[in-house]
Amino acid sequence: MQWKDWESTGMVNLPDQPTASGACKTCHFAGMGGNWLSGDAAATFEKNRLFPYILKIAVGTVDETGAFKDLVPARRHIDKGKESQMCDQEPCHPTFLLTPEMETAVENFFLLSYARWKQGLCEP
Repeated sequence: MQWKDWESTGMVNLPDQPTASGACKTCHFAGMGGNWLSGDAAATFEKNRLFPYILKIAVGTVDETGAFKDLVPARRHIDKGKESQMCDQEPCHPTFLLTPEMETAVENFFLLSYARWKQGLCEP
């Protein structure tokens, strides 16, 4: 994961995405729910490189023996919004849907990071 990709894809705008209760960073500014989205773009990027926050971006899959197989997009930033639209049992996450641009940013950031990982170009 590289800062230049976080910035160029538009992931820097993710904390500002609106929900029924305000911007995402209103609740997730310090990692609530395993999601770190603060007003500090650099801190948000750095936290999202770490467990458990990275699990909103990428998750591992396993093969039939239970051994690690590959990384796949987690899509939690995208799917949580869709799930929030269908919640019928309290407490519910505030309703939201990512803008099409933000959804593309989430997808593209994973793809760029994944490609670097597959090429062995990831930094520790």
